[in-house]
Amino acid sequence: MATIWALGEVNDGVPSKLTLELATLARQLAEKSGGESKTVLIGKGASGAASEVAAYADAVVAVDVDASGPTAATVAARAAALIAEHSPDFVLLPASNDGKDVAGLLLGLTDLPVLVNAAAVDWADDGPQVEMSTYGGKLVTCQPGMMDIAKSEDTIECTETASGIRKQAINI
Repeated sequence: MATIWALGEVNDGVPSKLTLELATLARQLAEKSGGESKTVLIGKGASGAASEVAAYADAVVAVDVDASGPTAATVAARAAALIAEHSPDFVLLPASNDGKDVAGLLLGLTDLPVLVNAAAVDWADDGPQVEMSTYGGKLVTCQPGMMDIAKSEDTIECTETASGIRKQAINI
């Protein structure tokens, strides 16, 4: 059972399309884990955006704030306080410019680990299964299973380390 949050983006009271997709993903992952999900909106007009997001999310938390400063700093500070208070197991953030800035700030404010550039996310028996694409899509890394799959006809050599992390050598 996991508590999964989606941290959405709001622009003048309107949620981004990516926010609606993250809300849906958080809900689906929570259902598979037997847990619960929330979508958190922080920004100017967050309350106005909440009704639209509610169609995609189990629950919505809206925090209206004056966005006079940098968006990432405003959102990250408030999100870090909510995370400290409620302790969600996983927080999903958009891969937008602001989302990546917020992720970096949250890393420093909360000590939560960060996985970036997720191409796909699903729920496995022991937690989320995240597929990340690197090297222009020539290599796909799956976490937490640490299974590396080369998506080309070039050679790949995988070796298992003592810690269970697989290291790879790619000849392109």
